[in-house]
Amino acid sequence: METKLIKNIHLVRLSGTHRERAEQHGRLIASLPKEEQKRLAFTPLSKKNQTLIKRATHRIPGVGKLMGGLYEAFVLERFLRLPKVYRERIEPFARASKIPLKKIWLTLYQPDLLMVLAASATQKTRNRFLQGLPGCSTVRIFSDKNTYFLRNLDYPAASYWDTHQAVFFHEPTEAGSQKYASVSSLGMQISGLTGWNESGIAISLHAHFSKNVSLKGVPIFFLGEEILEKARTLDHAIELCRAFNPIGAWALNLTSFKENRSVTVELVHGEIHVRSPDHDGGIAHSNFFQSPEFQKHELHFSGAFFEDSEARKARMDESAKVLSVDFHWRSALSTLGSHLEPNTNELRIYGNVTSVITTIQSCAFDPKEDCIYISTRQETPTGIGPYLKIPRDFSKLDEIKDPELMDLNLPLSQSFHRALHLYHQAYVSYQVKSEDPKVAHAYLIQATEVHPKDPHLLMQRGYFELMDHQAKEAHACFDRALQEPLSAHLYQVALYFRAAASDLLGSRESAIKDYQTILGFKNVDERLGTRVKKRLNRPFSWNSCKRIEPDLQFVEPINYP
Repeated sequence: METKLIKNIHLVRLSGTHRERAEQHGRLIASLPKEEQKRLAFTPLSKKNQTLIKRATHRIPGVGKLMGGLYEAFVLERFLRLPKVYRERIEPFARASKIPLKKIWLTLYQPDLLMVLAASATQKTRNRFLQGLPGCSTVRIFSDKNTYFLRNLDYPAASYWDTHQAVFFHEPTEAGSQKYASVSSLGMQISGLTGWNESGIAISLHAHFSKNVSLKGVPIFFLGEEILEKARTLDHAIELCRAFNPIGAWALNLTSFKENRSVTVELVHGEIHVRSPDHDGGIAHSNFFQSPEFQKHELHFSGAFFEDSEARKARMDESAKVLSVDFHWRSALSTLGSHLEPNTNELRIYGNVTSVITTIQSCAFDPKEDCIYISTRQETPTGIGPYLKIPRDFSKLDEIKDPELMDLNLPLSQSFHRALHLYHQAYVSYQVKSEDPKVAHAYLIQATEVHPKDPHLLMQRGYFELMDHQAKEAHACFDRALQEPLSAHLYQVALYFRAAASDLLGSRESAIKDYQTILGFKNVDERLGTRVKKRLNRPFSWNSCKRIEPDLQFVEPINYP
């Protein structure tokens, strides 16, 4: 094992069998101070689903703790049933790192079983699992007979993953295996999220949510590893997808640089859909199914979730079409750091933008120069950079004498950057550390004072004002938001909560007017429309404020109380 640290990025060379490489990574983690080990990504991820279960069952005292314990027992049973070929990639790491094996297997299963929990939940509780959603944005840009691969990893591990980013350079010794680079984070003994092998096959994983799940399946990360180690052509990678049975629903963005081909494979319960490029400029993917067949079983969370997914794909498609004609890396990487909202063409701190508050890692693969670009920013969103350029081959790292960072020169003001930092603090406090909502509320107040004209920011603050029974301040937030450009859906959401605040202030006539305005729109989210009709007969009450549950990834809460 060899390690280097360049501009906050850990570069780790691992050689040998699966067991040997797992032990090498484990020894590296064991060498870290105990306090730093606690700052690694498995700390929040190993507890994420249990926290969401407790929130989903919070109305019944004691049930959350009981269900969390049953969940952990179930995950252990699943892990013990894993074939030995998979377990030997995990257990040696736990022994060498001295990290409890339980923490490792809970992290390994977290995203797949989150999908199972969401599929099993009632419509009322399903949205609570949205707070653990692993997102992602990937675009492949076709230019001058080359393909360029760019990827944002969005995952609920902010302030943990992003502070320990790593590129692992694997040199397997098993017969038929090949070298590959995996972009990840220290302590994450899974290399199948984002990578590029010596045959020129690149992959990235994206989460989806479907009613179709399989408890007999295997965690998706093993498929990613198998592709990186074995696939030498795009068709071979697709066949490996076809033969794999995952637990949840996923998409794999696959590119063969040598063949100059790219597809996205959507994978659900052993069935696959292979999507080719939509246009000559490239192919982009976010977190909603493109397969009409898979769309039939897609879980509905909220209008904001789908709007956000669609906006990210639209922004990437637009960039790909432009960059395919005139490609420049600074402009390409700016796509990952974009805060431009396609629906309004306005800059936004969060919501409907490619640069997401959960973007914990941003990278790109350049086959022309055989190098990797990776953001060195240690705070979400990482997409805004700056970016370090490193060779794909570990042996060439010594050639880097004076590492340079590429700044993107994004059109973001000082107040924007300050508000973005405050919003990051609010997100980490509320959704990663589960602190008192008043902490996040204070950050949101500061953010709206620093950057007062972002309606998405104002709406998020408004939800916390209502939770704190500050109806007057909440009404002002939604009123100000409605004076700024908003998408049609978010305009309706802002109207609903302004009406709610009006009800609380005793202005029933104003509230009814806003409720009726929502129903006058041609397209209204089904759940929102149902709630609005009820509010016409039953005013929003102070008791309703207790049921507001913000999700700082999106511009609306997870329910309409």
